[in-house]
Amino acid sequence: MKREVSVPRSRAALHAVLGGWGVDQDALESAELVLSELVTNALRVPVPSDRQVGVRISRAPAAGLLRLEGSDAGAGKPEVRVP
Repeated sequence: MKREVSVPRSRAALHAVLGGWGVDQDALESAELVLSELVTNALRVPVPSDRQVGVRISRAPAAGLLRLEGSDAGAGKPEVRVP
């Protein structure tokens, strides 16, 4: 799926999930930016054109945490870097 479709589709899914959880607008906007970057990065990986990009959205309400994960079919492994 092309970036032109994948990023908006992932944002729509995010809005549906976070809206159902009652997440505030500031958190929603930050999550939208992060998820857009994750999906865009996953689409830049050189793999066959029929690959899929995975997205996982989860939360730990007691800790006030929201977790966004993206995956792709690339052979590389993620590198944790210091921001």
